[in-house]
Amino acid sequence: MKQSLSKLTDYINSGLGRFWLFLIPLIYFIRVHKKRVDFPCYHIAGGRYFHAENLYFMTDTWPYKYPPVVAFFFQPLAIFPLGVAKVIFYVLAFVAMAATYKLILDLLFGDEPIEKKYTIIPFFLVLRFHFYDYANLQVNSIMLFLLVYGFVLLRKNKIFKGAMLFAIGGTFKIIPIFISFYYLLKGEFKKFFAIVGSFVALQLIPLLTYGFSGYKELLKNYSSLMGQSHSFYSTDRILQSATSLIARTTEYLNILTGETERHLILAVLLLVGVVPFLLMILKKLSSKESSLIELSYCLLFYPLVNPVGWRHAHVFILPAVVTLFYYIYKEKLFKRFAYKILIGLYFLFNVISSKFLVGSKFSHIGDYLSFNVLGIYVLFAGLFLIHGRLTTESKD
Repeated sequence: MKQSLSKLTDYINSGLGRFWLFLIPLIYFIRVHKKRVDFPCYHIAGGRYFHAENLYFMTDTWPYKYPPVVAFFFQPLAIFPLGVAKVIFYVLAFVAMAATYKLILDLLFGDEPIEKKYTIIPFFLVLRFHFYDYANLQVNSIMLFLLVYGFVLLRKNKIFKGAMLFAIGGTFKIIPIFISFYYLLKGEFKKFFAIVGSFVALQLIPLLTYGFSGYKELLKNYSSLMGQSHSFYSTDRILQSATSLIARTTEYLNILTGETERHLILAVLLLVGVVPFLLMILKKLSSKESSLIELSYCLLFYPLVNPVGWRHAHVFILPAVVTLFYYIYKEKLFKRFAYKILIGLYFLFNVISSKFLVGSKFSHIGDYLSFNVLGIYVLFAGLFLIHGRLTTESKD
């Protein structure tokens, strides 16, 4: 315990620690303070859960759109007034985000000292998505931290702890739990079933408060609300997922407007991402670097297939960006033509197209062209190339 506290104190006193401490209040007052964030829905749900009340009302100013068990985790924050709870939650989300950078870099650097640029530069490359996340005060940063930390613990064969963190991270928004199939594909069955078992066990927690009939009614209300509030194929420019890309493209071209045809296109788009991943898995590399690349690749599917499609989900590109920057900079791969193309495309799709840099008009054009979705495919390609390099090096 003393050693852990000593490491934490050293980190806070380091240049990176001061960097994060400077950003905490700055980002809060820029993106959170006096903004219409989503956090009140969690705060209200936590209070309703404590009193065993219905969680789902479409008439709420901030409708709660998450599984019932998520409200269980927000009960402690519901004790505080909304303003205080919002600050506490923001600090937790920020610390989780900063810790995620450190977890990834610790895996990459091992016992070597971590140079500050490997944190600061990737942070600015992902900054717009952090801003989207904090502008909505969403759970993505916490969810990502839980998944990455769970991955770290599972690597150390701390299966119960790792599986539980992984399951909690997947509980907040159900799609990420499918990332656990990574372990099934790798043949690590004990880890896979530990995650699935933990996830199922967590879903049963509301039974203790609501009972069987009450929980059944909650799930019915949840399903009804989600059906009313989301269109699977939406053309809204602020939605950046594979389904929104298909909706905007087919509407603009006025072709293939049937739902069956759209589902087929979606399947093709997913296969473009899935096939390289399966090829990576078949190479059966077991190094910490290769498994981190594979996890980063898996995490990219969350913003890609998220039917809601909000841009704050794109903070899940963080592990991929940190990992790619590490290899591209450390091995000077930016001098190679293929990597120059990938870097240029990433900047176009995810950095230069920011409203802050090019203004609303051109940024909105990028949204309609689904630049952020295309940026995910650039990251897919980069991770696949780096994984191939590790394969070649392991054979030499």
